[in-house]
Amino acid sequence: MKRFFIASTCLLSTLVASGVSEAAPPTCASLASATRVSIVHTGSASRVTVRDAARVRRLASAICSLPNFPSRIHCPRDTTLRYIATFAGGAGAITIDPFGCEAVTGLARARWAARSPRFWTVLGDAIGISKATVQTFQGHAR
Repeated sequence: MKRFFIASTCLLSTLVASGVSEAAPPTCASLASATRVSIVHTGSASRVTVRDAARVRRLASAICSLPNFPSRIHCPRDTTLRYIATFAGGAGAITIDPFGCEAVTGLARARWAARSPRFWTVLGDAIGISKATVQTFQGHAR
């Protein structure tokens, strides 16, 4: 019994240290049922929490409506800011990158915002920025 406990503890420690998680990625169904989302700007650590359920649902729908990320595309190396949208109710976190290839990750399949300018408008509306574009989220003045 003692060996099993030690082996289990070592395995658990290895999984935690390597970042392996048992949680499945969020799904469009779980995003659609969320009533709150917190969005963090990784460059400044500023946070906006959206509590308006209709805005949260519109954002979830916009994310899920994005096309899948193309399988054969070269993206420039991108080490800039991102936005992390954490949907309440265990729906999970989505990473939104306004630079490079404009990838939206965190769902089972990555999504692509580069060909969907309306996505940035919906994201802006969710946090109270009217007429937002990708440049808004890149930090450029409108």
